[in-house]
Amino acid sequence: MDFNKINRLSIATAFRRCFLLAAFLFFLVPGTSRSQINVNWKNCFKASLNSANRAVCARLDVQHNLIMLLYTWLPDSSGDIMVIKLSPQGSLIWQRFYDGPGHTDDVPTDMTVDRYNNIWICGTSVTKNGDKDILLLKFSDEGVPSAGSFFGLPDGLQDEALSV
Repeated sequence: MDFNKINRLSIATAFRRCFLLAAFLFFLVPGTSRSQINVNWKNCFKASLNSANRAVCARLDVQHNLIMLLYTWLPDSSGDIMVIKLSPQGSLIWQRFYDGPGHTDDVPTDMTVDRYNNIWICGTSVTKNGDKDILLLKFSDEGVPSAGSFFGLPDGLQDEALSV
């Protein structure tokens, strides 16, 4: 028996199988990628009628509730931090605001949710003495503020947290 002939037949069979598999995947994958996105719910939030809001980030807690971190401000006023908790169905569970001791701009930059559903927020805030320092906030699962700390370098320098 000619081994070269057997090897050529085996290679040709393997090539045909790979070609058929590639053709099948080529026609199958584009068909599934054309599927539409289904919107389960939609909700809009405003701090007040004249406020402007900017979403910073969103995270899911252990129960799959959506926690949203926003920066909200009124015209001719200072900005504040707004935290919203929504159920998986999109209904509002609670909404909280943070206005720092300086009553000036409090700007959120990031948020995380720990395994106990505590919400940790970092950002910047102007302290009572006018310094722009790093702000670290903690809210409980029910939205109760349980800690707020400022961190900063020497007076007069602007400090900023990028992630928590």
